[in-house]
Amino acid sequence: MFVSQYSVCFHRVIAKERVQGCVGSQLSLRCPEMKVIKVTAVVLGDTHCRGASCCIVDSDCTYNANANHRAYVHRTCDNKQSCTVGVLQEKIPCGYWGVWYNNDFERITYVCEDDPQSKLVF
Repeated sequence: MFVSQYSVCFHRVIAKERVQGCVGSQLSLRCPEMKVIKVTAVVLGDTHCRGASCCIVDSDCTYNANANHRAYVHRTCDNKQSCTVGVLQEKIPCGYWGVWYNNDFERITYVCEDDPQSKLVF
């Protein structure tokens, strides 16, 4: 007798959004109507550009922003439809041999979730 067991998994696909910009710029996060922002990552990066001050590529060295800046981004953006934050500059260990240098850019990753207030029944 052959017995097989099946299990079915349903995965909810959540698209991640990403904004990034060079030091001195402003990052604007935005979700569609009835959705709100949930920040998932705030990282700083060093581009190691030659002859340019900032040339962001995905393979650049990145490091988590400090706890105060991450908390600021969460306070400013979480549970809102849109927000704007300034790009922070601080020293990160992305230099040669782990030397700490000022970052060139900031990258924020977030998801747009259903707005809990849109489900309220009056």
